[in-house]
Amino acid sequence: MRSIVGDGGRVGGLRRRRQVVAVWDYGGGGGGGGEQPVPFRGNGGVPRQYLSYIRMEGSMEDVRSTLLVQELAGMRSKAVPRQYIVQREDQPTIAATASVPIVDLGRLSQPDGDANEAVKLRQAMESWGLFMVTNHGIEDALMDNMMNVSREFFQQPLGEKQKYTNLIDGKHFQLEGYGNDQVKSDTQILDWLDRLYLKVDPADERNLSVWPKHPESFRDVLDEFLIKCDGVKNSLLPSMAKLLKLDEDYFVRQFSDRPTTIARFNYYPQCPRPDLVYGIKPHSDATILTILMVDNDVDGLQVLKDGVWYDVPTKPHTLLINLGDHMELLLKLTVSL
Repeated sequence: MRSIVGDGGRVGGLRRRRQVVAVWDYGGGGGGGGEQPVPFRGNGGVPRQYLSYIRMEGSMEDVRSTLLVQELAGMRSKAVPRQYIVQREDQPTIAATASVPIVDLGRLSQPDGDANEAVKLRQAMESWGLFMVTNHGIEDALMDNMMNVSREFFQQPLGEKQKYTNLIDGKHFQLEGYGNDQVKSDTQILDWLDRLYLKVDPADERNLSVWPKHPESFRDVLDEFLIKCDGVKNSLLPSMAKLLKLDEDYFVRQFSDRPTTIARFNYYPQCPRPDLVYGIKPHSDATILTILMVDNDVDGLQVLKDGVWYDVPTKPHTLLINLGDHMELLLKLTVSL
């Protein structure tokens, strides 16, 4: 995440308990900009992110394994494999809870707008670069269903989840599917998470071979939820444009004829030493807009603002809107005009 003023920001940080986060990224260009499958080398054909160092009886043993983080956590070891341990100087110190604005999207989207909601949106755009949204038009029951089918997917046996693996022939990495992120160096610190990554738009480019069939309702619930998220985007972008005295369709026009939308489901298993790991590394989103639905029962998301890390609060059935790098650039261009 980056904001308009100050030094920008990054989201990420520690995850202290089990959690599912559903993320919808709206990119501005076509084709997704994703990486091509890359062969892993060495390790006897075992991808490096699955080469786990497990402490057993006081010693560190090199264990060749296809365990993902969820399976590592299931071993209930009190130690954390060393490739997940963040260097002490990189571990963030949290100062306070972020005073992230909460915007009522229904009121904001009224024909004459709502002055109070507009003030909060402007504060978010000029300071934090992210904000929470209520009255967004997505029913509580649908949000609960989306979270529940996400949990059910990750709670399945490994063999069932591996049907949707992001490794082609067990060796070649692709962005879409179930697994971990690509490992590019021996010194890379890995995130303590497993994830499911799906390209959902353009619809005719969906790779349904990596879309879970179980739970049986997963695809239908996701389709319904995506339609609602698109409505959030279509309500929010014109309101942002009006606030900046631009044509209402200004930001919508920045999308290509076939914009890319990604759905990402992050699962953060319990960790014996959450103070030593990142659930997901500090990062900014290379998107126009990211819509996050965070687990109602668990916090853990953090944001960097003006050199200080803040905890981001959660609130049941709200959405967290993160303005991505592309949006930051657009905002800077419009402010400078």
